[in-house]
Amino acid sequence: MTSAVKDLLNLAPLDKVMFSTDAYTFPETFYLGAKNSREVVFSVLHDACIDGELSIPEAVEAAKDILARNAIRFYKISSPTNAGPP
Repeated sequence: MTSAVKDLLNLAPLDKVMFSTDAYTFPETFYLGAKNSREVVFSVLHDACIDGELSIPEAVEAAKDILARNAIRFYKISSPTNAGPP
């Protein structure tokens, strides 16, 4: 998964990449998918910081975008926790 995410982030802008487990049937598969994906995203962004491609604040923002904010913007989701300008 790590090499696939690295390749994806080389092809697409960080504000266009979204995360999904596609594991909606069983809570356990959703949990494992989310856990593993977060570890992979961390690993890829950590390597990008080590290589000087991203600063730590940029990596934190990229993680927030990939794991939540891009989907919120794309699907125009509005809730009390994310109200306000995107």
